[in-house]
This record gives sequence, structure tokens and C-alpha cells, in this order.
Amino acid sequence: MLAARVHSPCPLKRCLALLIPLLFTSLATASPALVVANWNDYIHPDLVAQFTAETGIPVDYRTFETDEDADALLRQEFPPDVLVPDSHYLPGLIRDGLLKPIAIRSLPMYEDIDPLILSRLSSTDPGRRYAMPYLWGRVGIVMDRERVAQALGHAPGTSWGLLLDPQTLARLSSCGASILDARAEFFTIWMNWRGALAERPSGRDLHAFQQALVDLRPHLNKVDNLAYLEDVPAGRQCIAMAWEGDARAMLSAHPRLEFFIPDEGSTLYVDALVVPAKSRMAEQAWRFIEFMSRPEIAYRNAEHVQYNSPYKSVNRRLVRAKGDQAGWRNLRPVGAGKSVSLPIGAGERRQDVSDSWAAFVGQSEEGLAVGARD
Repeated sequence: MLAARVHSPCPLKRCLALLIPLLFTSLATASPALVVANWNDYIHPDLVAQFTAETGIPVDYRTFETDEDADALLRQEFPPDVLVPDSHYLPGLIRDGLLKPIAIRSLPMYEDIDPLILSRLSSTDPGRRYAMPYLWGRVGIVMDRERVAQALGHAPGTSWGLLLDPQTLARLSSCGASILDARAEFFTIWMNWRGALAERPSGRDLHAFQQALVDLRPHLNKVDNLAYLEDVPAGRQCIAMAWEGDARAMLSAHPRLEFFIPDEGSTLYVDALVVPAKSRMAEQAWRFIEFMSRPEIAYRNAEHVQYNSPYKSVNRRLVRAKGDQAGWRNLRPVGAGKSVSLPIGAGERRQDVSDSWAAFVGQSEEGLAVGARD
């Protein structure tokens, strides 16, 4: 969540208010800049400059932090020329006419896209006409196992119950716990943990979800996508729901930490490159997408941000280069969780989940921060 992430060695997403343009060309140039908007810290820092050097196209590179930020960018009068939303928001964006068709099948790397990722993307862009996969990942748990065991009084295991069971979470509040501000992923994971399907929630499921948020709320340090990246390594938290790439970066720098996809499985998200319908530089936007899909560029990018590439050849190379490192051992979905769930479908139920989550994270009229016990 649009949804999904904070992708690292750097962090990842969130906060339109923090949009920071980075102009990779001199102010004297007469050429208009291609506006690219992406999740925070979700690209190799040298690649934008390389694109400009190769093509002569200046780039105004901006960042955002939430799905809501991305959606607002797409709906403004002058949207970016390239955007990287979570793919599970594509149906609504396509339905509302916010995206321009692109010829992704003409790209040489199209045939190299992993079938699992292509299938996931096809479920949200059935004609494969609007989006090119950029990077993908899952949501898991990062923790300091020794501190978690001390707080619980026993070995912690590898279940989502560590964060979703209120009684367990209450024990862990003594050493600090947080979840991501990612409503679609959280709802999917919570439903899957209960043995239900997030795609078709009942009224009873939604009532139980609302109650679960109330029960979990007092025991959470934060509902946030960035703070855990510093708080867990610094010892201010012992456990957090985490984006896969961010967790890899933490494990690389802090070997005592552990990341895993829980036994019940996780949700898989695919972030995709799209061109807004109102883009004024569609041809240049397409050249940027072509550039980012080149094998060597895709490898450098995935290696740097430590998220998974949609391309089979790139992931094979990553496994050969980094497969012995703890953070990269679960690169392939097989064996990393029993299932890969899809988020809630569109419709009234999605709005109910959205409303419940907005109140939970403090975006209601009162503006109260939820679970903020710093």
C-alpha cells in the first residue's frame, strides 16, 4: 500500500508533505524536467543522474510515503509523468481513467518477468496494458529474538500471533512493538491469521477487525512505516512488522536481529511503474521505464534498495551473489510462509476497512495519534 512500503538500505515510503524534489540538471537548461514520483529511498541514487546523462532528459525526482499520497498525486491537475504505486490499487486507477496505456510487452525484459509476479500483476491489470513491475516484496516480522524471549518468558516461535494476539502483544509492549501503517496488508495478514479470506470479508469479520484494532492499540509503540527502522536497531523496540527490503538492510547492519515470513504466510505486493493519463511527457516517461527495466540497471537497483526484482535472471544473480546472507535467504516465495494472500477486493467492504483503519491511525477528525506511547 495506494499501499504498501519502506524499501531500503535506506527506508521506504510515506508523506506527501515531505515531497523533496531532486533536480538532476542545471537550472539553466531549457528542457522541461520529467517528473518521477516514487516511494522514499526506493531507487539507487545514481540511476536518475545516469538516465539524464544517457538521454539528455532532466528529471525532477520526488518521493512520497503512503498510498494516499500516491493517489493524491495521480488525481491532481498536473500529476507526475511516472509514478510507482502498489499494484493492488491498479483496478481503481484504471477504472477512473487515471493511467495511460503502455506497451510493456514490447520490452525485452517482459519475457523474463517471474510468472508469480506476472500473475499477481495480471490480477490487477488483466490486459497487462498499464503497469510494468518495478520491485516486489512481502511483509514479515523483524525482531531481537533474545529480548522478545525475555519479554515473553519463553521462545517466541514464528507466528503472526506475536503481533496480532492482544495477550502476547501486551507482554511485548514492555520492550516495544509496532506495526506498519499499511491497511490493506495488515487486514489481509490479520484475516489470513484467523483462517479467513481477505477478498471476501463478512460483516462479522469487519466487526471483529474493528475490535481487534481496539484491543491491539494500547500495546503498540507506533503505527508507522519509518520509525522502526531506527527504533529496532537502537533497542527502543524489540519487534516490528516490517517490509522485506527494510528488514534486509537492518540484518546486514545488525546481525543480532532476525527477519522471517511467519508460518501463516504473508501478503505479496508488487510496486509498478505507471504513466498517468495527464502526463505531459509520456514519450520521455516511457524511455525512463525502458531504462529501469534494463537487466544491469534492474540488478543495481534491486541490490541497492534490497527489494526483490520482478525479473528471474536478476533474482538468480542476486541469489548467487547474496544467497549466503541472512536477509536474502528467503528471496524466493517457496518455503517462506505457507501462503501468499491477496488484499481485499474493491467495493463497500474495502471502504469499511479503510474507515476503520483511518480511525485507528488517528486520521479521524480528532487527529489523535494511536498507540503513541513514546
